[in-house]
Amino acid sequence: MATDISVVPHVDLHRVNPMQLRLTNPPKGEPQWHMHRNLELGIVLSGHIRSLHENCRLDIETGGIWFVGMYEPHGWQVMEENTRLVLMGFLPDVLMPCRFAEAPDVNLLAPFTVAPLSRPRTTSETKAAILAIAEELRLAVNTQTRKRGHATGGPMLEFAGKAAHDWLWLRAKLLELLAVIHRNWRTPTNVVDPPMSTIGCVNRALAKLFVEHRHITEQEAAKEAGVSVRTFTAMFQSVLGVSFATFSLRHRLESATTELVRTRHPIKTIALRWGFTDSSHFNHHFRKQHGCTPSAYRRQLRSGPPL
Repeated sequence: MATDISVVPHVDLHRVNPMQLRLTNPPKGEPQWHMHRNLELGIVLSGHIRSLHENCRLDIETGGIWFVGMYEPHGWQVMEENTRLVLMGFLPDVLMPCRFAEAPDVNLLAPFTVAPLSRPRTTSETKAAILAIAEELRLAVNTQTRKRGHATGGPMLEFAGKAAHDWLWLRAKLLELLAVIHRNWRTPTNVVDPPMSTIGCVNRALAKLFVEHRHITEQEAAKEAGVSVRTFTAMFQSVLGVSFATFSLRHRLESATTELVRTRHPIKTIALRWGFTDSSHFNHHFRKQHGCTPSAYRRQLRSGPPL
């Protein structure tokens, strides 16, 4: 899939710190692919990128917006110099509890879980409002910021809120953006907003997956959720838009990649720790995702820009 090695700082989001806001102006160049645990919402402040997904490419220009699901292979290619991007990353927990009596048909997770071609796009009616919110986010980062090294070769700044109300404000801006895009976007009819009981079952399975550093079978996950395998399979797909088997593999691969970056542990040790049967099994999936072997990735990282 990948055509280049992506060297991106890994950010640990958790329930105490479930959100991040970043600004970056990556250089024009080759496509860069990524995969991470958090959901992502991005806005082009200025310029032009090509948003990359497994089965499609979407051109996004100034005021354009894009959405990425958890552990979804994706990337972008900068098509114009001086392109500036706003990136919001957050865990699904930020949106899962959100239900509104005045808008019962609104599923806030749907833009991140439906197929890329069915996701919301900026329109002439929403562009000005999206850019206005993006400008507020840019000013917030410039006011309270910390450097996070480089993103796809370009400098990156991250919001560093100092008080609880700063993060409440960020949540409010996320909800405002989602409200704007729902002005003229409707969840596809084949996507059903899952009830809170379903979300609770899926969360129990996710907790097990994230805590135990090994391969978790679908049978084990269903048992943790307290439902049959068949019911669990349907529940998981309805909440996250991807099968549990695919999600679990992507989680283990991303976690193993993080350990590859942060430690000098032997590749075989890393592979076994994250539930791959051997180095060959790990290499197969790693090359499919990153376009190179784990050893080549590690060498490139050590010779590339600092994390």
